[in-house]
Amino acid sequence: MAYGKPFIKGDIIGVLLDLEENKLEFFVNDEPQGVAYKDSIIGPVYPAVSLYTSNDKVSINYNAKRTKETLTWLKRGSGMV
Repeated sequence: MAYGKPFIKGDIIGVLLDLEENKLEFFVNDEPQGVAYKDSIIGPVYPAVSLYTSNDKVSINYNAKRTKETLTWLKRGSGMV
C-alpha cells in the first residue's frame, strides 16, 4: 500500500513527530499526507536525512518550540509552521 503522494524537485517535505499522541505524520507542500506511524514510536528519537546523489541538497528547519496552538493550526491545514 502506497503512502502519500509522490514528491518532486522543489517540493517541501514536512515532518510532524507528536510524542504526546505517539504518531509521525508527513506533509508535502503543506498538504497533510496522513499519519504514517501511530503507537509504535519508542524513544529516543533522532532526526536523519538520506540523499541519493552528490547533487542532492537539503535544508532543515528544526522547531522544538511548537505549542498545542500551532499544532492545532497545522492540523487544520493552514500550512507549515
